This record gives sequence, C-alpha cells and structure tokens, in this order.
Amino acid sequence: MIYIYIYMTEYIDWSARECDSSCVFQLVQRSIEMSQSAQMAVNNVAEAQLTFESIETMINEITEITENTEEQVIDLRIDIHQLSEDITHLMGTINNSMDHSTPIIDDNLIELITVTLIAFTICITVCLFIICYSNYMEVKKERRRIIATSN
Repeated sequence: MIYIYIYMTEYIDWSARECDSSCVFQLVQRSIEMSQSAQMAVNNVAEAQLTFESIETMINEITEITENTEEQVIDLRIDIHQLSEDITHLMGTINNSMDHSTPIIDDNLIELITVTLIAFTICITVCLFIICYSNYMEVKKERRRIIATSN
C-alpha cells in the first residue's frame, strides 16, 4: 500500500512538471475521480460485508430451526412408535378377552324378561285405571251430596 502511494506521488510530481495548468487540472480531476471510485469500492465492500453478516445470521437461524425441527421429528417418531406398541397391546388384550367365554343371554331368558315387563306394565295400567275410576266415583258422589243438601 505504501509502495502505491509513493508511486502515485512520484507520478503526480512527474506529471505536474511535464503538464501545463489544464493538464494539471485534468490530473487532479482524475485523482478525485479515482478517490471517489475507491470510496465507492470501500462502500460496496462494506455493504457486501454487512450482507454476508446478515446471510450468516440467517444461516445460523435456519440451522437452529433445523436442529429444533429434527428434535421434534425424533420425539414424534418415538411417540408414534410407543403409540403403535400400545395399540398392538390393546388389540391383543381385546382379542384375549374375546376368546374367553362371554355370557350369552338365552332366548328363553329374553322372553321371560319381556313377559315380566309386559305384565308389570299391564298391572300399572290397571292400577291407574282403578285409581282414576274411584276418583271419578268420589267426585260424582260428592256432587250428588251437594245437590241433595242444597235442595
């Protein structure tokens, strides 16, 4: 870097001795343009560095998300495997319980229960009829007595 500065200084000194004022003006103008170009290059490098840092941050975030997702997928696989084993065990238990003799209701028992329920229903219906009829008779007797006492 020092070599370039010394070289440029010598070049400018040499050019200034050989040129007139318009040449010096052009030389100064070119130097300013080169300085501006260098400044723009520095700004572009700084922007590129910021962009690279931003990309690095995004890559780190993606890596972290990927690791978390992988952990969750592993946990889900373990849970699914455990659930599959539980379902298999439950199916085995159900099959074992179905293999054992289960009580079967005989057709005669069903008919006996049905007849008993019908008889109970008929009994309750007859009792309600008797209660309602006796109430009707009491009301009728009460009306006759009221009519007989009022005459």
